[in-house]
Amino acid sequence: MPILVPTDAAFLALYISFFLFLGHLYLSLINPKTRHSLNGITRGWVDEDWARAHHAKWAAQARSEEL
Repeated sequence: MPILVPTDAAFLALYISFFLFLGHLYLSLINPKTRHSLNGITRGWVDEDWARAHHAKWAAQARSEEL
């Protein structure tokens, strides 16, 4: 049975994937501009102020349906 040795291309793909993964973690957990949207994805709700700032029409519609 032949021994499989990782090639330079495999290591390059590993490093690229690792840094893309770190970028996604940064954007979803640390970056203040996108951190609030994580509540919408995981819990199904966002702050009303965030909704008005980023999705004004949707926030106004949700507010009118609530009343």
